[in-house]
Amino acid sequence: MNDENLLQVATKYGTPSYLFDLNSLENRLTAIKEILDNKYELCYAMKANPFLLNFMQNSVDVIEVCSPGELEICINLKINPTKIIYSGVVKTEQDIKRALDFKVGILTAESPNQLLLINRIANEYGIKVNVILRLSAWGQFGMRRSELVKAFQNADKYTNVNFVGLHYYAGTQRKKMDLIKDDLDKIFSLRSEISEFIKSENFLIEYAPGLGVSIFENDDFNDTLGNLKCLKKILDGYNFKNDIVRIELGRFFVQYCGYYLAKILDVKTTDIGDYVLLNGGINHLNF
Repeated sequence: MNDENLLQVATKYGTPSYLFDLNSLENRLTAIKEILDNKYELCYAMKANPFLLNFMQNSVDVIEVCSPGELEICINLKINPTKIIYSGVVKTEQDIKRALDFKVGILTAESPNQLLLINRIANEYGIKVNVILRLSAWGQFGMRRSELVKAFQNADKYTNVNFVGLHYYAGTQRKKMDLIKDDLDKIFSLRSEISEFIKSENFLIEYAPGLGVSIFENDDFNDTLGNLKCLKKILDGYNFKNDIVRIELGRFFVQYCGYYLAKILDVKTTDIGDYVLLNGGINHLNF
């Protein structure tokens, strides 16, 4: 997408407007898959850009949905529900029922109480629900390790839940690979501990590394895929046997395919600097 293309779009559709270059996005996705060498599945965290959801559902293995509002977007767009992981630290009874009515593929459980609630509602529906348990990295998100181990250990008590994996997300814009290594050490240790309770093959490790991307003018744009290459090298050092390891990314997929087009309305020079006034605002941008 060059300046002439952008000007043509601005002239035809007006400003302010958003523009997404799907060819650029497809090229980046191809490069990501080549780096991972088909060893790891991919999940798109739709919060990064819901406008790209239709395109992304055909380009990755699953979509991560983390709020009732995001779920409604999926319902309205008729996204394949079996490709949805419905997460979220808070899920009301209504939220869970809405997800089950839409027949989402997997729900996360982020507390013992939430797990009990999912099991009870699934029982009312007369179904078994696929659930992954989220391990807490910090704060209010996910379960403590001891709670998670106890849930797996007592899996038979949750008669309407299929325990299909675990979920881990520790933050965003992370560029230090020692943090990634710490994450995976923690995940691998936990997986080894619960292996005596969970014997099934194809156990899912849903890992959201929060890989950092270059955004601002002083950032390094020489290799915008460099952090993924480092992640792949670290991941290859673990033996997850027959488990499915899935990498959950959002901004890392879509950061470089979007444009915001605005028209210059005025230019002002003041005692403290020059200002370019647009017909759009900083509130239209999201970092």
